[in-house]
Amino acid sequence: MTAARPAALAVVLAALLCPVAPASAQAIHNLERNLPVEVQDTSPTDTGKVQLQGAAVNETSNESSDRFTLQPSVQWGFAENAHFLAYSQFYIADDDSAETGSGDVFVGMLYNFLAEGHYSPGLAVQGELVAPTGKDSEGLDTALTFIASKQITTEPTEDRLHFNVRWDHNSEPGTDERADRFEYVFGYSRKVTDKAVLVLDFFRREELTEDQESNMLEVGILYQLSQRTVIGAGLGTGIGDESPDTRFSVSLQFTLGS
Repeated sequence: MTAARPAALAVVLAALLCPVAPASAQAIHNLERNLPVEVQDTSPTDTGKVQLQGAAVNETSNESSDRFTLQPSVQWGFAENAHFLAYSQFYIADDDSAETGSGDVFVGMLYNFLAEGHYSPGLAVQGELVAPTGKDSEGLDTALTFIASKQITTEPTEDRLHFNVRWDHNSEPGTDERADRFEYVFGYSRKVTDKAVLVLDFFRREELTEDQESNMLEVGILYQLSQRTVIGAGLGTGIGDESPDTRFSVSLQFTLGS
């Protein structure tokens, strides 16, 4: 890890730990991408609430460039089954090519269009527009994610299975870049206490560079530090030569609103 990476992480942690107005808590069993692992669930941010979120993800590899990602984001629950989201990703890497897209702005909406039934999973879709504000970016890109979640027990542990499919469209691909790429995520989550959730996932991700894919197994934990604050940490290991060797992530979430 370069010297800039721990310094950047310290800045993010300090900013997110600044005092904010009190708020009622968002449910602890609520999974968001990179907070702290890849899988997400169908739950929208509660109506009328705003979530301020931050994640730091470090991927190391012997075969390709190491990359450190900072992801600040905000979500606003504007309707019962939907929230607005905006975020950006900033990359610090050993190779300039791995920083392509650093600083792009993602704006979109998640809509939970089918509530979970006795036998059927809950279903949601998330659409995003990607503004080319980042490094070496061109054209207005899009992303679409299909999400399914199903609770498999009536016990207080709330054991759940999750499945995500994400499609990223690159409107103006550069040399050796994919125009379209997909990611598939399988996940499992379980409340281990009233304040902690264990998350396991496996994802296969097509990278921006053609003919490169990543496969990763991850384990993560979410912990409700206070009524408005949730922290998380995740650790992953790669499968295959093209995958990162390790993936470590930390996350923070703050809830605002009545």
